[in-house]
Amino acid sequence: MRSPKRAFSREELLVNCLPEGDSQERTVDSHISKLRKKLEALDIQGVPASVWGVGYRFGGEA
Repeated sequence: MRSPKRAFSREELLVNCLPEGDSQERTVDSHISKLRKKLEALDIQGVPASVWGVGYRFGGEA
């Protein structure tokens, strides 16, 4: 990961990860929630971290 401490906005994630064009920012929240559940099943906690007012951080300190 090039910028592990960088927080990504929902819009950035939407445009770069879900390029369907018709999706909404809450779609990102839904995918993040599912990702967290899968990671928690592997005993990985706190990733991705929510960054209030910005979006999500996928590495580094929360």
